[in-house]
Amino acid sequence: MTGKRRVRSSNAGQKKSGSREDCPSEAERIVSTSCSYDCGSRCLLKVHVTQGEITHIATDTRPVPSLKACVRGLSQRDVVYAPDRITTPLKRVGKRGEGKFEPISWEEALATVTEKLLQVKKEHGNDAVFLMEYFGSMSPLQGSGKAARRFL
Repeated sequence: MTGKRRVRSSNAGQKKSGSREDCPSEAERIVSTSCSYDCGSRCLLKVHVTQGEITHIATDTRPVPSLKACVRGLSQRDVVYAPDRITTPLKRVGKRGEGKFEPISWEEALATVTEKLLQVKKEHGNDAVFLMEYFGSMSPLQGSGKAARRFL
C-alpha cells in the first residue's frame, strides 16, 4: 500500500445515509459491519462499495434489534475519505515533538512494532504490554472490562 487513495467529495449529490434502498446494482456490493465509534452499541452498518470505493452507508432496516446507526456512524464515509487522513505508516526522523516524519512501508512498520513489543516482553514480561483499544469514555482507562481483566 502506497498511501495513495481516491478522494471524493462528501456525499454531494447522493441521497442521505439511511434513505437508499438495499438493492445493490450489479457492480455494487454491500458489506455488513459494525460501527467503531466508542458509544458501546456497535450498531450494524451496511456499507455500499462500488469498485473498491465506499459509495453509501446505511443502517439496519430490520425492526429487531433496534440499534440504528446514528449520524456519526452513517458519516464514516467522510472519515475514510478525509483529505487529512493518514493512510501510510510514518516513522519519526526528527526529535520527539518536532513533527518530522517520513513514510515507510507497511512491512517495515509491522516489523518495527513486532520487534519493539518482543523486546518489551523479553525485558519486562508479558504484563508490560497493555492493549489500549477504543478511546474516550469506552477506553480501558475509563472503565472497559478488558482493562480490569488485565490486572486479575
